[in-house]
Amino acid sequence: MANRTTRNSRKVIRCANKAKKKSRDALLDELCNGLFDAFKKNGNKLPYKHMSNLLKEVQPGNEWLTRNVLNKAFIKYRRSKQQVEPDGTTIGLLPVVETSISLLSDLSNVSSKASSNARSVGRPAGTTMIQKKTDEMSLIAAKNEIAEKYNKVKELAAKKGTRVKPGSLNQIIQSVKAKRGVSATISPQAIRRRIHRKSLVTHHVAGGQVTPLLRIMNHSL
Repeated sequence: MANRTTRNSRKVIRCANKAKKKSRDALLDELCNGLFDAFKKNGNKLPYKHMSNLLKEVQPGNEWLTRNVLNKAFIKYRRSKQQVEPDGTTIGLLPVVETSISLLSDLSNVSSKASSNARSVGRPAGTTMIQKKTDEMSLIAAKNEIAEKYNKVKELAAKKGTRVKPGSLNQIIQSVKAKRGVSATISPQAIRRRIHRKSLVTHHVAGGQVTPLLRIMNHSL
């Protein structure tokens, strides 16, 4: 009887470990997918501090997720995306992370043998919000950088007694958006209003709400 209990306990532990691994794989796959989108939008390179800022948001509660782990996973994911057939069909994509009903049954009832049925798990809780917050942070940081750069251009022109070259602000906007992987529209008029109010750097999103990523932005700007 004792031996049977020990075997059952070991089986439950193995099943629990498998479940943890599948959950980690699902999170890594979701993060790599977001990193790859930013990578492609930024000319096949990650925006400045993109991975570091993402890790700061995700690591609490996921101490196993180090920069080295995420970097290796992203390299593997990126290579799989770049394997393309002659007809243009992408192959070698990472498989959808799945869990089986039998695994869940083993955790509650070791005697269950429903190992043939399987179902896909959804996205790990919070990953969509993480991407949304990351995009929000990148947009705010981009606007701050644009305002500071354009203000310097205006100050330099004033010292020389000349006017700012037409199109300078639009060039700065496009350059910063490309560097930071931002796709959202940034209004030149909004940047000019900031400079007129002498409010070059702000940590607020539209509507005056304080962004929850303020502590990260202070390090990334």
